[in-house]
Amino acid sequence: MVTIKDTANAVEVRAALCLGEEHREWTEALERTPVGAAGAEPPQGSNWPPC
Repeated sequence: MVTIKDTANAVEVRAALCLGEEHREWTEALERTPVGAAGAEPPQGSNWPPC
């Protein structure tokens, strides 16, 4: 399990999860999701966790 601070932006999330630019849209959507919202599923077809 990976814990990322509540204030992390999309770039920090990609770095913490070892994600490349191909996940930019997903991490930017996470950035817009309110803290405390239901968990987000990883992108379909992804090798999870990538790190």
